[in-house]
Amino acid sequence: RPRLMPLSDEQVRALLALAGDDADDGERYEEVEPIGEGGMGQVTAVWDGTLLREVALKQLKPQAGALTERFLREARITAQLEHPGIVPVYDLDEGEEPSFTMLRIRGASLADRLAEDPAPDRSWCLEVFLKVCDAMAYAHEHGVVHRDLKPDNVMVGEFGDVQLLDWGLVKVVGEGVESPQDADAHTRIGSITGTPAYMAPEQARGALDQIGPAT
Repeated sequence: RPRLMPLSDEQVRALLALAGDDADDGERYEEVEPIGEGGMGQVTAVWDGTLLREVALKQLKPQAGALTERFLREARITAQLEHPGIVPVYDLDEGEEPSFTMLRIRGASLADRLAEDPAPDRSWCLEVFLKVCDAMAYAHEHGVVHRDLKPDNVMVGEFGDVQLLDWGLVKVVGEGVESPQDADAHTRIGSITGTPAYMAPEQARGALDQIGPAT
């Protein structure tokens, strides 16, 4: 099974040279508009003054400081899952106010698309469904289970592109992704994480040792 590896020192130096070692993220990113928020973070559209493009900036909420490791873990694991159906992560700031930037998706969630289309014939959903399955198959091949797969976390772009979001509850079941925090508190045996209406029975029971691709 292919393994995802961290960037080499040479690759890190090259990226730092591109962005500028003394770049200040507060000056680099200019807020455009809010996109949304969840229990752990909030997402804002920002203008990247270095690469001259609009990206999405996800920031850890101040009141969610206890979840910093989980937030950073989400960014690192998502960044290693390089697939067209998984939103790419561009940069990570581990400072006092942790944040990371990612692709700004222009479109709507699958939940919103379904609400806007009350017609019984929703054949367009099949293409979306297959693209989600393809992204999940890739993640499972690399030992990663999403654990919060639902229409709200599936974005359908303006040109038919499909992106799977919010990897904050991932469980690493293999060695495909390096993750020293894999045994942290929020994934311990006996804990229940996810959205109740979309949980498999073993997930609702908090049976961590039984959670895998089938979940």
